[in-house]
Amino acid sequence: MLENFTRSDLQAVIDGDENNAFARQYPMYPLLSPGMPLPGPNFIAHAEALTDAPALVVEGKGKDKRVAEASSMLHGLYFRALYTDLFVLPLSHKGKKYNAHIVPGHCNDNAMGPKYIPDEDLDAVGGSRVMLIGKMPTAEDVCAKRNFVGPAGMLLRETLENLGVDEDVLANWYMCNLVRWMQMDSSSSALPQAWIKDCLPLLHQELRLYKPDYILCFGAEATKAVCGPGNTLANMIGRDVTIEIPLHTFDEEPVYHKARVMAAVNPSAVVRTPDLRDRFESTCREFVTMSRGESSVVDKNNEITLHYIYKERELAEIVDTVLAKPGLKKIAVDAEWHGKHPGEPGSYLRTIQFSHRGDYAAVVVLRSQGGAQAFMPNEAAAISQLKRLLDRDDVQIGGSFFSSDLPWLEHYGLTIAHRFTVPADINVVRGGNYPGGFDVALAHHAYDETGDFKLEVMGVRLRGAVRWDLDVQKWKREYLKEHKMKDEELEGYGECPDDVLLPYGGYDAAYTRQLMDEHCVLLNADRYGNDCWVPFHISMMAFPAFNEMGMTGIKVDRQRIDDLTDLFMEMRAQYLAQLRIDIKWPGFNPRSSQQCVEFLFGEQFSTKRDKETGTRIRVRPKGALSLYLTPVKSTANKAWDWVVAKKQEDVHSPSTDKEVCGILGGVHPMARRLRDIRLLDQVLKSTFRPPVLEDNQIISDGGHRRYVGGIAKYICFDDRVRSTFQQVKETGRASSARPPLQNISKKREDDYRRIFGDRYKWPIRSFIISNTDIEYGEPTVLVEADYTGAELMLMAVMAQDKVMLDHCLRSNLEESHPDYYDIHSNIAVLAFQLSCEPTKQGLASIGKKGLRVAAKGVVFG
Repeated sequence: MLENFTRSDLQAVIDGDENNAFARQYPMYPLLSPGMPLPGPNFIAHAEALTDAPALVVEGKGKDKRVAEASSMLHGLYFRALYTDLFVLPLSHKGKKYNAHIVPGHCNDNAMGPKYIPDEDLDAVGGSRVMLIGKMPTAEDVCAKRNFVGPAGMLLRETLENLGVDEDVLANWYMCNLVRWMQMDSSSSALPQAWIKDCLPLLHQELRLYKPDYILCFGAEATKAVCGPGNTLANMIGRDVTIEIPLHTFDEEPVYHKARVMAAVNPSAVVRTPDLRDRFESTCREFVTMSRGESSVVDKNNEITLHYIYKERELAEIVDTVLAKPGLKKIAVDAEWHGKHPGEPGSYLRTIQFSHRGDYAAVVVLRSQGGAQAFMPNEAAAISQLKRLLDRDDVQIGGSFFSSDLPWLEHYGLTIAHRFTVPADINVVRGGNYPGGFDVALAHHAYDETGDFKLEVMGVRLRGAVRWDLDVQKWKREYLKEHKMKDEELEGYGECPDDVLLPYGGYDAAYTRQLMDEHCVLLNADRYGNDCWVPFHISMMAFPAFNEMGMTGIKVDRQRIDDLTDLFMEMRAQYLAQLRIDIKWPGFNPRSSQQCVEFLFGEQFSTKRDKETGTRIRVRPKGALSLYLTPVKSTANKAWDWVVAKKQEDVHSPSTDKEVCGILGGVHPMARRLRDIRLLDQVLKSTFRPPVLEDNQIISDGGHRRYVGGIAKYICFDDRVRSTFQQVKETGRASSARPPLQNISKKREDDYRRIFGDRYKWPIRSFIISNTDIEYGEPTVLVEADYTGAELMLMAVMAQDKVMLDHCLRSNLEESHPDYYDIHSNIAVLAFQLSCEPTKQGLASIGKKGLRVAAKGVVFG
């Protein structure tokens, strides 16, 4: 019936003719209704191809330019996509043509498209309209012409069934996806923006016609499409957003329908990563509760008393009350501040908050908004009382990522770092009743190493909290927008209003205290039954060292940073200028993958295509050189031989990364020169960013160059760089950020020495210097240490391979020893068919030392 509808039927639908039976059964809003996204490019192209006429009528010029009318053909295409499972849309993506089989939205019965459900029918099964929105259909979904029928759909249905959503209720839940066809590009899981634009009008039709009361979005793309770009999966945890859906058309009074929206991780991601199942089920549970018209969570924030303290006498009374409690006192501590680092000009502590029981938090207000003194008689009096409370043998101090707060507390005289430790005896630690320190983030990581360790998320998931950071996040967004700042430029909460910041800090302390008790239970066994006290104990034993690294930082030589920055900038410019001359391409940009593809491989691999025909467009100027080399791999990291064998050259693009340039450098010297430029460029995008210029002059602040990136951005007032260290990486390794000091490699120094020639004076790491400040103790030296073959030895031990164990043990001998054996050098000699001794010195003797690094890639790959 739908495939044979007439032009008059369609016009009745567009006009909303209530007297027409067809229009009543299959309603549709005009495509240009208020608030409706414009039709997408592939729908427009298909409509124009079918009628040889514009699908959209555009009127006016410049700023007055507007879309005035959409063709009936375009309406017809969207109508078919909305209500039938037979519609196929021609697509053009990366120069290749596809036929996209559209899977429409539907309730959990056989009818396609949004349908009206009488209130009496809803009352019989729960009384609300519910909508589930995913990312895109799977191959199983396309085959069945139904949404959520593959493994991810089975997981979703099983989860909902376990939460008490029976078949009668689920039958009325509307299921759809943001994009209505399966992924066509096997090289990527990302959704092209053109596809989203194509399908957004369909989603908005369904929102208007089905009028859901509750919406559950799966994944980041669907969440942003429904709630707006600022709503990520992370900040949607533990909360819902109310959206307004326009129900009016042209010349009608505005009418809106409100819907509450929650977001969950995509069930497809759960299928791939089962560790995500707990958080997926948790959100589904909250959503099901909400969809029944109940509160998804009890507002436990209301059960917490927040006490704002401005006077020493009041603080002293509370401290006395807490200390009067016999036995071990567990106290959670948190702080809010302003500034890059304590001691920096203009930096200050705003609040210190503590909680000795989970339903109470005391917020000690040291400074008010803007930095004015708030505590009386002074900050020193507050610190004295807090030290009396915390610097004791019968106190356990709790924190969340406490290494962020400790430097500030220590700088202001609340010296409790020596207290934030654990006893050496694990049997004393087990159970959690010990004096010392308890970091709830490290505890969470010990039993769920792939979890989300944000305090607010732990509070929501484990304590049923309502997100208490929303007002702070709102203030932050508005403040950044007003002052035209980037997120990383905000150096704290100095300008955050007291009525926003103080509750936030208080809840931080209260929920940290609750989580201290919660984790003492959870650490007894993870989901697999493993005792987690040992890994927690190990992390806590390592905490003091990480904390000391973060607080002390490392001394840097500002002049060396300036000199190395200048050298890398000059050599990059010199190499690039010469390459442009040699290849006769004046505007060649080594950061443009499009240009690099054509330079290395030729115009037959050009990634620029004609939008209409899909033919490749040459970007190389006439007379410019191309090396016409054979690609090595694709941007999706697939070997190019595999791409050719699968005949997918039109789907995949050749990679031009440093690895490829390095391999091709052995074939053609020009490719090696491009790699050299890339190596220099990488340093200038990471370690040494160019200084800030104004009228081509370097800007200085206080006698020092101004940098907005690289290592120099993070230099503190005392010429030290302090990195933030994290102990909660899934791999078990630590990481550093702001800046990532661990990423400053030395393995390219041989390349820099070759590129710079006589101008090579210092390695990159030479800007790090030993401590000579009296403030930090006696002068010291820097010591570099590493384990020899640590990863290989671990592999050998786990595999219990006798040969590999023998090789690993022999790798620790001196290289001159007759039994010495280096696995990586042996692999290099074997894999690259080299004629030298399989040792580091042997490889160096023939100028192939770098291939040992490549061999390590082979081994660990």
